[in-house]
Amino acid sequence: MKIILPKTSATVQMATTFTLKTVRRLPLRGFTFAESMLVLLILTVMMSLTAKTVMPYNDESDAARVMEGITMAQIEAIRTDDYADYDNDAHDIHVTFNHRGNVLLAGSFTVGGKDIIVSLGTGRVYVRP
Repeated sequence: MKIILPKTSATVQMATTFTLKTVRRLPLRGFTFAESMLVLLILTVMMSLTAKTVMPYNDESDAARVMEGITMAQIEAIRTDDYADYDNDAHDIHVTFNHRGNVLLAGSFTVGGKDIIVSLGTGRVYVRP
């Protein structure tokens, strides 16, 4: 297929002939903003659904965090040779250790359906089976 352009001025003697092989298209330069936002929306929804199924927040992990916090307070009391406290306002837990790592007040706390026991004297922390 040939495209013939008409003469534009009196000085042009011949019409310019273009074939499809000589006409070049501009290369595509990327995606539109709307396409990019649509892909981002789909990825965000997929990741949020996956995160809920892969890493669910469960009560056992909450109880494990409380036990770890109590143990870290006990280690801090022994390390600094001073009193150390563990406070968790979300579960209303307060435990104090003396400079030897012994607990001053024994108690049991229910966190996420698990009973966490802090033994008097030794300060041993465990979950009731």
